[in-house]
Amino acid sequence: MLSRIGVALVVGLLALPLNVSSASAQLSPSIFVGHWWGAVDWEGAESDAEVAWDFDADGTFVNNYGGTGTWSVTATGIDFQYNNGAESSYTGNLVGDRVVIGAMSNGDISGAFVLISDNPTPSKR
Repeated sequence: MLSRIGVALVVGLLALPLNVSSASAQLSPSIFVGHWWGAVDWEGAESDAEVAWDFDADGTFVNNYGGTGTWSVTATGIDFQYNNGAESSYTGNLVGDRVVIGAMSNGDISGAFVLISDNPTPSKR
């Protein structure tokens, strides 16, 4: 899991210009299936979190806190939403083969997140 320094580095990455996957072709869902870990940084929150997500091939996910939801592939990455009533939604861009950087919102506050894959690198298409 990420330490406080790791979270700071990850959040710092969000400000860098990065090579995001091309929007010209749809990504394969298989690139996202499996275990991902990362961090969330909610604006104004006193504490942020390190989170692990398991994305299943059926379009559902569960995190290490027991949160569940649905996900789908976009032209440049992934969208996922929790089924917790808070309307938390995440939209991220795939950077390289194993990193997703994006934004999230629950209707009241927003923030940024990063995912790093524990999976072997599959084909993007």
